[in-house]
This record gives sequence, structure tokens and C-alpha cells, in this order.
Amino acid sequence: MLTEKLEPSSNAYIAWTAIRNGSPSERYFLYKDAAASTGYEDWVCPAAKLHGSEMGSLHD
Repeated sequence: MLTEKLEPSSNAYIAWTAIRNGSPSERYFLYKDAAASTGYEDWVCPAAKLHGSEMGSLHD
């Protein structure tokens, strides 16, 4: 679905690919680091923290 909506060279697609390929236990922290790198140092998402290991999995 992402390939239909985003160009493979877009920052959003590249970030998603990196997070998807990261260790499931580290995905929330990758999201958090990505948010901080764009100026949202205080970004918090309880749902992502709870389900971060599931997000980006190949079975999604």
C-alpha cells in the first residue's frame, strides 16, 4: 500500500522501511528518534509504545 501512496525515494517511505527492518523490540524507539530528529523531542505515543513491535511487521 505504501508503494502506491509514496515514492520509494521519499523520506516517509525510507523511514518506514528502516523501521520495518528494525528489531520489533526497537521499533518504538526508532519512531521516537525519528520524531526527535524532526523537532518533536517530546513525542510520545502510548499506542505505538504498546504495539510498536507489531507495527511494520511483514504480516501487517
